[in-house]
Amino acid sequence: QALRINTTLTFLDISGNKFPASELSPIMGAMDSNFSIIRIKADNQRFDDVSTLQLAGSIENTRRFLHLNLNKCDIGPRAGTVIGLALENLRKLHVVNLSDNALGEKVAKKIAALLTSKKMRITTLRLSNNDFGTEGCMHLVAVLPNNKTLTDLDISQNGMDRNVALELAENTSVKMESGIVVRPARLKRLNISQNDIGSEAGVAIIEALSTEKTNFLDLSDCGLGPECGEALARGLRTITCGWIELVLENNNLGKDGVNPIFWAMRRNTSLLSLDLSGNNIGPVFGTEADGIGSYGKSVASFLEMNYIVRWLDLANNGISADCGAAFCEAMVENPSMKCIFMEGNSLDHRAGSAVGAKLL
Repeated sequence: QALRINTTLTFLDISGNKFPASELSPIMGAMDSNFSIIRIKADNQRFDDVSTLQLAGSIENTRRFLHLNLNKCDIGPRAGTVIGLALENLRKLHVVNLSDNALGEKVAKKIAALLTSKKMRITTLRLSNNDFGTEGCMHLVAVLPNNKTLTDLDISQNGMDRNVALELAENTSVKMESGIVVRPARLKRLNISQNDIGSEAGVAIIEALSTEKTNFLDLSDCGLGPECGEALARGLRTITCGWIELVLENNNLGKDGVNPIFWAMRRNTSLLSLDLSGNNIGPVFGTEADGIGSYGKSVASFLEMNYIVRWLDLANNGISADCGAAFCEAMVENPSMKCIFMEGNSLDHRAGSAVGAKLL
């Protein structure tokens, strides 16, 4: 009753309350009479068909929602279709978070249709872990060239394959004709982690998003090899590349992929956070055997020259005690590093002594 008569509340957050579906239904139904709420967040609430229909009716009737967050709500493909149809009525919708709902391929197609509508203004779309499969992911990727508002896309853990990822790279890259930009970079954030796209598609994605617009890229657990490290290095050397955070954990970059990254980062001035954990870098990395003549070792050189990076994760990479000692000694003179993860490596007392000197 309070929701029906209230005229000042603009943001309703009922996340994590574990309301039974029978209690969710009247809450969702009450919003049908409330025209002030423009943001709703109901993460970790289990919806049934009735409560989902009540929410869909409120969305369709009020037409005011700007932000819709329904992560981990067990919506499923049937109720998801109803929500998708209701969203067609929202002309000012900016943020849609529907992750972890097992929506399926047909709902992906419905959401893709929303992105093609010139009346929609969606800027953030997060759809992680929804069982889209290759067909569902392709529906979403195929419409991106015609969408001019989306800047934040998360379709991680959805069964995307190499072909879909190559299409994604093609549809998000800058396009020029006769020296004129006809399709500028638009994506600021992209998360396609936990999709086995492989190195070829990984390189294509990296090259497509080596732009001044993109600042966050999550390619963790994507089956990337050393050649992707080289592509990342090319991007990091590009003055106009605006990357601020790169998440690359649980791939297979190896030392041949990681070394180019650290060489490139010596003079990079944008990147603040880098996650390279679980990349099979190995015991030779960062040792004398890994050096290049008078240039020394990539990671030590990076620490000596780069005062921009604040967060670095090299955990679970089989890094040797010799590398650990050299790394920590170089870190002593670096004034910018705030957070370093090195667990799961073979560091010894020399690394501890260097870290102790840094703390003095």
